[in-house]
Amino acid sequence: MVIENTIKDGGNTVKTDITILQQPNVPKMLHKLAPRVIESSYWWKKQRDTMLVEQDMCCKACGIQVDHRSKLDLHEEYHINYQEGYSDVKGMVGLCKDCHSFIHNGLLFIRAKNGEISFDRANYIFRRGFTLLKEAGLEPNHSAAVHYVELLNHFGKNPSKGLINRAFELTQAQSPVSINKNWNEWHLRWKGKKYYSLFTDIEDWKENVATRKYERTTI
Repeated sequence: MVIENTIKDGGNTVKTDITILQQPNVPKMLHKLAPRVIESSYWWKKQRDTMLVEQDMCCKACGIQVDHRSKLDLHEEYHINYQEGYSDVKGMVGLCKDCHSFIHNGLLFIRAKNGEISFDRANYIFRRGFTLLKEAGLEPNHSAAVHYVELLNHFGKNPSKGLINRAFELTQAQSPVSINKNWNEWHLRWKGKKYYSLFTDIEDWKENVATRKYERTTI
């Protein structure tokens, strides 16, 4: 669903795509693998500068126009093949901080849990994302619903039975029928190359996700 919005301040027409907010979380197997770490920081800055101009400082998801470049993040969009165990980079878009955080809802929950942001701030971001999707007649990705329930539970806010049931229903409806279980086969496809998982299994991920990183080789 592509919606055209007109930004009043500049009088420009900016095409937005609210379906970006439905993007699933990146599988744990592919954590720490992304164009931003594979390429150089100079390359990433160039992509971001191009995005800021092309999008006229507007969020690609909700259409809001920001007043400073630091308020717009560059975000990779992925197509994930769960059966064969790989992810393709579809492209890169600029997102406001709230839309970007909503997509990375697992990280959003962890940041609130660790006290990096307040419950009120995280709650606002979740509810804003849900509202934007509802207004467009769209369902959120099940991961957003699940992490929102976890957020409410962690802070003793007692999520309603209806919300818990809805999170379960979305998970049942959206979860892939089959998933490649071999972590060693999972890879990111980028510019004709394959970049394989940095982790061997869930225990390896738990122990090393905070410290392990992709080591870019320079020529």
